[in-house]
Amino acid sequence: MSPQLLMPSIAAKNRGNRKPGETGSPQPVEPATPSRTAYTAALILASLLVAFALIQCFLPLKTTIQIGADEGFELAKATLSLNGFKLYSEVWNDQPPLHTFLIRQILGHLSPSILGPRLLTSLFTAILLASIYFIVLRLNGLLTAALSVCGQNQPGSCG
Repeated sequence: MSPQLLMPSIAAKNRGNRKPGETGSPQPVEPATPSRTAYTAALILASLLVAFALIQCFLPLKTTIQIGADEGFELAKATLSLNGFKLYSEVWNDQPPLHTFLIRQILGHLSPSILGPRLLTSLFTAILLASIYFIVLRLNGLLTAALSVCGQNQPGSCG
């Protein structure tokens, strides 16, 4: 006897109780249910973002006190652009213009107050914190992800 006759084929193992030549109906696929850790991870991220929002509520966002090192420069670029100056030729800009464009739109259409651009920056910071959380969660686990966002969730550390 040849060794191939003694070894069952993979197809025969996977066939189950079906007879040779019989085809079975497709089995229904159960929808994936999120695990408990996914709910825990989402709950921790939500609580960290709420903590970030509370920290933002205690900062003087409406005042003219400069919060970040580049805040005045970003506002100057947006204001000059709003007054007709061209980025990259008349106004020095070493970054992509999306943030400057969005600040310009807020200053031009909503309010000339400093609150709008600061809220936009806070929104981008919340997106950054969530991104850091998900990347670290995937690579190193829940505790490390939460601690990495807590380390960034301080006034002056990012945003």
